[in-house]
Amino acid sequence: MSKYSKVSISGDICTGKSTLYRALNKKLGWNVFSVGGYFRKLAQKQGTALESAKEQRDGITQRVDAKTERLLKGTEPVIVEGWLAGIRAQGISDVLKVLLTSSLKTKVARFSEREGVTPMVAKEKILSRAKNWRKEIWKIYKLRNVFNKKYYDLIIDTDKLDEKKVLEKVLRTLKK
Repeated sequence: MSKYSKVSISGDICTGKSTLYRALNKKLGWNVFSVGGYFRKLAQKQGTALESAKEQRDGITQRVDAKTERLLKGTEPVIVEGWLAGIRAQGISDVLKVLLTSSLKTKVARFSEREGVTPMVAKEKILSRAKNWRKEIWKIYKLRNVFNKKYYDLIIDTDKLDEKKVLEKVLRTLKK
């Protein structure tokens, strides 16, 4: 039996978090929680704009964090996907904390394809979103680098592996 009954998937924009999340869900059949999806749902209910990231100070972040931590500390197997999922999982021993990374070039190509925008627009949006997000993370959590590798059990460069290989790597680690 594995020492892990939960998985947190973290990483910057367009590193493959959602792709891995869906693949793990299909393979394992565990409960799932998308931090970003929940955040967007709460923001939409409040009529808050997502692009500026200012809404994080309006209480939404506290609600998202509370639900994320409740799921990660619970008894049910769960897959949690979100930029801060690994940070929220710190100190919880049965959570496999996965960090996905990729180069800016790869992220731009993925964003451009996904959003149907030019690579130049994709790059601008990625860099702007990341800058705004990091400012808010500092204001809220006083964290400079949430993607510091010391916070994670498994780090996967998605530039170098296709979706299937990323999934296999996580599944192998879960079996240990």
